[in-house]
Amino acid sequence: MIGGFTDVGSGISFKEIQEQDGWQALVALSTDGAAKFNAKFPAAMPKNYCGQPTSTAVNGIKYYSFSGVGQITSALDPSDYLLAATGVPFAGESNDGLVSACSSRLGYVIRDNYRMNHLDSADQVLGLTAWGDSEPKSIYRTQVNRLKNANL
Repeated sequence: MIGGFTDVGSGISFKEIQEQDGWQALVALSTDGAAKFNAKFPAAMPKNYCGQPTSTAVNGIKYYSFSGVGQITSALDPSDYLLAATGVPFAGESNDGLVSACSSRLGYVIRDNYRMNHLDSADQVLGLTAWGDSEPKSIYRTQVNRLKNANL
């Protein structure tokens, strides 16, 4: 259902909306589901959990990743409190409220300790991010320049 709203908000007509299964989406995003996906598509993955990837390019494709390690980054952002709650199951492991820093590593790890939560990384809620820290727009701008300088 949420995906349908996203589709329509992205300009896809009601007739074009694909059938969606919320339960299967949750299963796919579970630890077991993610492990199955990673086994099927291992390109640029670390050999072990929390390790550094051994390759940054596979079959001519360069992989990059970055992630955050904060849940509450702006007291004014109501979504931060939800991400603080969803980050609890990580039991002390650095995470952005939805993904652990170790799980985010793929290819060339730009950084996995930005002070931002999962929604901040996409500048999602009113542009509210951690004061005085890297802003998502500048991180993406730097990545675009990195790709341009690598002739990609």
